[in-house]
Amino acid sequence: MNSIRPIGHIEAPLVNPNEPESQVVALFFESYSEVKKGDVILIVETSKASFEVESDHSGYLGAMKVSVGDRVTAGVLICELYDEPPPKAEVQPEQFSSEKSVRLTNKAAALASELDINVALLPTGRFLTERDITAFAVEHNSVELDPGIASSVNEHSLVIFGAGGLGKSIIELVQGCQHLKVLCVIDDNPNIGTDVLNVPIAGTRSVLSLLRDSGVNLAANAVGAIGMPTTRVAVSDLLRKHG
Repeated sequence: MNSIRPIGHIEAPLVNPNEPESQVVALFFESYSEVKKGDVILIVETSKASFEVESDHSGYLGAMKVSVGDRVTAGVLICELYDEPPPKAEVQPEQFSSEKSVRLTNKAAALASELDINVALLPTGRFLTERDITAFAVEHNSVELDPGIASSVNEHSLVIFGAGGLGKSIIELVQGCQHLKVLCVIDDNPNIGTDVLNVPIAGTRSVLSLLRDSGVNLAANAVGAIGMPTTRVAVSDLLRKHG
């Protein structure tokens, strides 16, 4: 019997040079699935960033060696790729089998701590991400909008999502407009600071619903996401969802 040789490998990436470990927060394909070049196979997350791991080849996955929630070191083999369906090996049981424990990604845990959320009240049975935490915070009214920001809302108010370089450029651009006024900045990094170019930071995405309820209906997507366009698209969809 001729053995099938792999045509490629999918390995855990080095997302942050100062943090060689990352956590698997999403898996989009099962073992032995057919994939195309460019398909996102999984997403890993460090304390500072998320990264989409794509397939460099079209073909078939071998046995996935990780599960959602696993911590992986950069360079560790996730799975092999073949140009034809490989023989199936015995699938190892998932590392996390408990359905009764609260499981959070690192960034979700940090956000829950920042928002002073009682982790014991969070849902179980799956890994929770930052999006789950922000949704929980809004639902349970543990997020408030600064009264000074709320009282400044008018028909010209603009919210900027993203406190980085692009956000600063948009602030400077809007300052030259007669019909727009930057109300505040939103950024999912809870430790980003209190203002950007003297524009107050209102919080993370958890305040979007509160801003919309206060009458804000204009927003700018300032997430550049170089190399990860899906992140920018996701923010646009998020803003659109909030009106």
